[in-house]
Amino acid sequence: MLVPNRGESKAICIRYRRLLQNISFFYVWCIILLKNLIIEVDQTCSITSFLANGIPDYPVNSGFNSRTTNRYTNRWIFNSYGITGSTKTSIAQHDRNHGGSYLLGYYSHTTDAVSYYTNGHRRHCGKARRAQLTWNCGDRHMELVGASEPVKCEYHFEIEVKCCQHNDRLQGKH
Repeated sequence: MLVPNRGESKAICIRYRRLLQNISFFYVWCIILLKNLIIEVDQTCSITSFLANGIPDYPVNSGFNSRTTNRYTNRWIFNSYGITGSTKTSIAQHDRNHGGSYLLGYYSHTTDAVSYYTNGHRRHCGKARRAQLTWNCGDRHMELVGASEPVKCEYHFEIEVKCCQHNDRLQGKH
């Protein structure tokens, strides 16, 4: 085996040290880049970012089905409802089975990605109807993905929007 002389050993050590420094620098640079990419994605594709300048004025035109039990016959009743309106004005419910329409509420405010609608019709309720619309990021745009009536005449809806698509348009990207 050949043993390098003292000068060659020093040169080899210097080359390895530089190589290790370059590898360390590259590693640190990659970590910083990765963190910045994760932060960028989180900031531009979140519901908070999507709603940062207020809720958009989108038309609401969807529907849902529900199933309840008739309290007298104990049989299932299947109902179909249409939901119409606008995210910044009001939301109404249309009974597709019986033809009735009810105002669920006028837009009041939005807090933590939930829009609230108040002062809806009182008919068959004894109090004003109200609704809340929860905004979620997803693959579908302005699609009703959930509906419930946890308390009589109080309606909860979940809407899915394409948060990233909206932000790309705001930044001039397509």
